[in-house]
Amino acid sequence: MLKDGQTVATVAPEDINMDSLIRMMVGRPLSALFPKRKNGSIGDVVLNVDGLSRRGAVDNVSFAVHAGEVIGLGGLIGAGRTELVRLIFGADRSDSGRVEIDGKAVTPRNTVDGVRAGIGLVPEDRKSQGTVLSMPIRINSTMARLSDVTNLFGGLRVAHERQTVGQLMQNLRIKARDMDADVSTLSGGNQQKVVLAKWFHAKGKVIILDEPTRGVDVGAKAEIYNLINTLAAEGKAIIVVSSDHHELMGLCDRILVMGGGRLRGQLHPDEYSEERIVAMSLGLTLGTAAELPVTA
Repeated sequence: MLKDGQTVATVAPEDINMDSLIRMMVGRPLSALFPKRKNGSIGDVVLNVDGLSRRGAVDNVSFAVHAGEVIGLGGLIGAGRTELVRLIFGADRSDSGRVEIDGKAVTPRNTVDGVRAGIGLVPEDRKSQGTVLSMPIRINSTMARLSDVTNLFGGLRVAHERQTVGQLMQNLRIKARDMDADVSTLSGGNQQKVVLAKWFHAKGKVIILDEPTRGVDVGAKAEIYNLINTLAAEGKAIIVVSSDHHELMGLCDRILVMGGGRLRGQLHPDEYSEERIVAMSLGLTLGTAAELPVTA
């Protein structure tokens, strides 16, 4: 077993279980992968989605997310989760409905509108949609808010850029040769943290993460979970889309369950179970799961 380039243990497969393996890799057991959330930090509604629809993909979806709240979007593959968050961000255009930030209608018609409205999206496919692999970390991590690192004439403020990117790399623990390294040279977990750095730097109010830990190792997962909590502690409204039900249950204050392009209902922590998420996504009733509406 290797950790940070050093051997930490040598064990036979029959002498170790998953919890012990993870403890060796990240220094904590599986049950402690998800950092504890502080209670009482939920603020006012930041994002309000009202009747958002796109033919054949999303059908009349309404919900709200508060400042400091982490909302999960659960459901089976094909339930419409990715299609919904792309509409919220403006990557696809909605046929009807509206998106509000702090009570003001913004309804992005494209990604430029989404960024200007204060919405950030960490997409499902980071390699083709979240980063420019052939460009360095410093460019990828500032491209969503170039105005911060350029002057009034559009020229690059080199010293300020390097100071900003250096701080982002330190805060997000991005492991790389230096900030001029191309993103393609990084591990999957560090590539994902570069995408997160972009939205940390953009300073938006709503951060959407679609499959944020897909293809990253368990150590990087724990770091990404901590970063999500950091964003929530800063008062961001967070939406996490994940096919990993344990991830949703470990991270989120509420889970909104989708099926067939519609919101089927919501679950609170005392109702969490994989069975309920699956049943609700299929439109079945199981236990005491809450029914729609889910606007608060």
